[in-house]
Amino acid sequence: MSLARIRRADRRILALAAGVSVFGLIFVASATAHGADGSLQGHVLRLALAVLFGAICFLAPSRSFKRHAYLFYGVALLGLLAVLLAGRATNNARRWLDLPGGFKLQPSEFAKLGLILALAKYACARRHLESLEGLVVPVALALLQAGLVAVEPDLGTSIVFAPLLLGILYAGGARRSHLALLLALGLLAVPVGGHFAMRGYQRERVAAWWGQGRPTAEQKRGAGYHLFHSKVAVGAGGLTGQGIGSGTENRLDLLPERANDFVFAVVAEESGFLGGAALIGLYGSLVLLLFASAAALREPFDRLLVTGVACLFGTHLFVNVGVAIGAVPTTGLTLPFVSYGGSSTIAAAGALGLALNALARREPEFSEDAFA
Repeated sequence: MSLARIRRADRRILALAAGVSVFGLIFVASATAHGADGSLQGHVLRLALAVLFGAICFLAPSRSFKRHAYLFYGVALLGLLAVLLAGRATNNARRWLDLPGGFKLQPSEFAKLGLILALAKYACARRHLESLEGLVVPVALALLQAGLVAVEPDLGTSIVFAPLLLGILYAGGARRSHLALLLALGLLAVPVGGHFAMRGYQRERVAAWWGQGRPTAEQKRGAGYHLFHSKVAVGAGGLTGQGIGSGTENRLDLLPERANDFVFAVVAEESGFLGGAALIGLYGSLVLLLFASAAALREPFDRLLVTGVACLFGTHLFVNVGVAIGAVPTTGLTLPFVSYGGSSTIAAAGALGLALNALARREPEFSEDAFA
């Protein structure tokens, strides 16, 4: 059974993921060689663990994920509660649990997988989505996790839950008018929620982003420091870049978090517009291929699961690149397979393994009943 499934693995998805990971190896090596946190050896180890976890998710019994979807969600929820109660505090935030051997775990990364599974199971019964009342449960599932993550605080990760919710509900057949209402309520809640949830430094970052066209000297040194140096790095890359390991912002250790949240700025500075476009093209192709593959699946749970994984990767790509170029307010969100980070990389590989597992079971023929 496992051998048959391996033969049915989508090689196009694997090739795109491998191509994206090569970018990560090159530019994490460049960033860490010039003072960024982490090391190439550490990144390779994390990738190896990610491949192992992804393989486990791919080879696991096909129906176990649907059968135990709510259990996975519950375990993920316990992880979020554990990090608030016993997590290690760093920079006024509790986001990690210390593990034996010096490892640390970020439960919020795995919470995304739990939410995808729970939403896919709930929404695969289309009757649940026919009424506005039927959307209360999936909205509550997403809000509960997003709220716990926001309290850490980690607003960057908490915003990922909204696209996962809307994407899976849309693919599950929820009415567009209901989704539009949810979106409108969410947008209206942003100012109110931001007033109570955002801390002072986060408000300063939003203000620096809003005035990025004419930043003050204080903003360049303070709340807008990351954004200012990221845009300098992206602009300095020009068409072909300054060369691997030769980027000024990278080499002089001017841009913080450049091995993880701002890794795209290093890519653009050292490989230029062409390199940045190539990375976006590879990553975008992976996301689009996942969406297209999901649409061809007959089994509702599998279709919604793969859709959720596509939404996950698409959101990370949009926010990470958007932050680096100033199109999105500065927030911390990695680019899976490219950024340095254990939990993010391993969880992303698990998500990809789940998608490949579902796609390996797809029927060889397509019919109109796929969306019935």
